Amino acid sequence: MQRLLEDLPDARVRVLVVWEPVLWSDTGPPTSGVMARISDRRAMQFWDAGRLVSTQMLQAFRRRGDPSGGGDVAWDLAALYPPGALWEDAIPDPEFAGGIVVDVIDPLRERLTGAHSP
Repeated sequence: MQRLLEDLPDARVRVLVVWEPVLWSDTGPPTSGVMARISDRRAMQFWDAGRLVSTQMLQAFRRRGDPSGGGDVAWDLAALYPPGALWEDAIPDPEFAGGIVVDVIDPLRERLTGAHSP
């Protein structure tokens, strides 16, 4: 994700990185070294100990029949929302979602640069 942001320095995006406990080693918030992996000023990072964002994302994916919503935890995925999307009663449906993040960087890049045909 950091490399994508570096490749698109003028892209008007906000990246929300949500860290959550998934693996047995995820005993607390990420260290500053881990968070330094995404250092772009357009990124904001959060620790979600209760996996509240994960639960909401899975519900949104299931509403739209997205296979990303098939598990118990939403993790290692990217979701793209249109400008102005607001999370009110429920998280809005993303325009694009997929994971593992490293596997969806190219489709995400295409959508951010307008190279994708809807």
